[in-house]
Amino acid sequence: MTRIAGFLLLQLAAALYAHERVTGKRRELETLRSFCDMLEQLRGLLEIDASPMPELLETLSKRCKGDAALLSKDLAQSMDALGACSFQELWSQALNAYAAKLDSDTLEELDALGTVLGRYDLETQLDAVTTCHTHLRASVDARQLAHPQDMRLTIGVSLSAALLLGILLI
Repeated sequence: MTRIAGFLLLQLAAALYAHERVTGKRRELETLRSFCDMLEQLRGLLEIDASPMPELLETLSKRCKGDAALLSKDLAQSMDALGACSFQELWSQALNAYAAKLDSDTLEELDALGTVLGRYDLETQLDAVTTCHTHLRASVDARQLAHPQDMRLTIGVSLSAALLLGILLI
């Protein structure tokens, strides 16, 4: 009886692990999409209306969704500290809150964007936003393409391993 209960608990643990991994990957993809959308909107706002950065961030926080909206809102609220800290420091601090949801390449790309925003001429800022957007868009496309296979692999490996361990247990 205890072996059967152990077997069932092992299968349940494997299913929960697979579910958590798949859900985490889906959240990472949603975060990446929201940042990609934010960059697209930022580029449009910079092209149309080169408003000061606090106003742009406030507009972005209202237009964007997900983590990008939260980042824009946090950054807009922290703009009062702009004299004591540079925009790059404020950008990096706000971005670090999402470090767990982004891979290191994406994080570096977004962090590099903070060095350009609000500092250089409009063309340089637009080029930096476009470059970052292109990188993020490629990452989103690659992850979307790999997501179904990763999902099947994660579920298959975790449940297979649990089944093998369960057989050894019995």
